[in-house]
This record gives sequence, C-alpha cells and structure tokens, in this order.
Amino acid sequence: HLKVCPNKPSQIKAPPDRQELPQARALMTNITGMVATAEEVQCLKTNPSSQLIQVLSTLRNEDLYGFIMKDDLLIDYGNFLCLKVSTEVADSGELTKRKLSMMADICCRMGVASSCEMLNPALWSSFVIAAKEKSGWDDNLKRFRAPSLVRLIGIEVNNLAVYALTFSHIKNWPDFEKSVTQFINCKKGRYNKELGKLASVDSRKR
Repeated sequence: HLKVCPNKPSQIKAPPDRQELPQARALMTNITGMVATAEEVQCLKTNPSSQLIQVLSTLRNEDLYGFIMKDDLLIDYGNFLCLKVSTEVADSGELTKRKLSMMADICCRMGVASSCEMLNPALWSSFVIAAKEKSGWDDNLKRFRAPSLVRLIGIEVNNLAVYALTFSHIKNWPDFEKSVTQFINCKKGRYNKELGKLASVDSRKR
C-alpha cells in the first residue's frame, strides 16, 4: 500500500486570485512537498545535478541564482536540460542558464515564491504584466524596447509548462497537473492576443 505524506491535503481548492497571493503560496507549499514513487510517497526535495551547478555557477544575478536553487520545478527542469544537451558544448550551458534565469526573472517580477505559482492560471494577469516588463513595455509610447523577447518568453514558459505536466505525474500532484493544463490553454488562447500581436506590430514599425 502507498504511504501518504501527512502534509498532503485531502482536497486542493481552486487557486486564489492575485490579492490572495499569501494563501496561494501556502497552498502551493502543501502541494509541492511530495514525491511519489511506485512504493511510497515521501517528503523530499529535488537536488541540482553537478552539471546544473556548474552551468549556474556563472550566473551573476544572486537573486535569480537563489530563486532557481530553491525551486524544485526549475531544478528538475534544469537537470533535464543538462541531460538533454551535453554541457561540454560551449553554448549549451549558456542556453540552459538563459532559460532558467528568464523563468526565475518572470517569477520574481510577479512576486511569487515558486515557478509552480507562475503556472497558476489565476495569476495570468500578473504573468502578462511581468512579461511586458521583462520585454521593456513603455505604456506611454505603447511599444516594447525588446519585442523579440515577447515571443521568446512565450516559447520558454510553454516549454516549462509542458515539462511541468510530466513533473506533476512523477510527483503525483493531480491538482497541479490540472492547474498547469489550464495555464497552457490560457496561454494558447490569450498570449498572442494580449502580447504577441503588440510585439509583431512593434517589430514591423522598426
């Protein structure tokens, strides 16, 4: 029989809105304290691989480094990226570092405690604001300083969200899986309309 982690809530309610961010953090803490295997469910954390530690050793932003190194999903994703592409290739480590630091930057701009929270569809508006800030949106001029970043952020957050689905299966977090699925659908239906078209028009003007 499977042993159940005592911190696992019997039922996870729909995530709260932006005004209830502290409650959302507490809820996500309960969700992300579990790892499921074929034999038991234990309260464990994901550890960074030696390759990932090496890749992130050159990340100069201490805030982003600290965020990544305490975030189970980003660590697991980073470990996967290091396995997927050999870090012996010069550019591969830099690419992994850029992917992780970009997601951590969006999370910090949103004011969330984890990348799992970033993938909460209830915080979609906060995500859009953070993506616009990251891309240098000027509300007075109605244009982006870096319109190409809009597309890149969309690609990278989608890649992370798709990976998070497999992560939720491994961790046995059905409620997180549902939340991520809703986020992916939200991103598919709204991201281009809210950000992508603005960036495309801005790029053509240049």
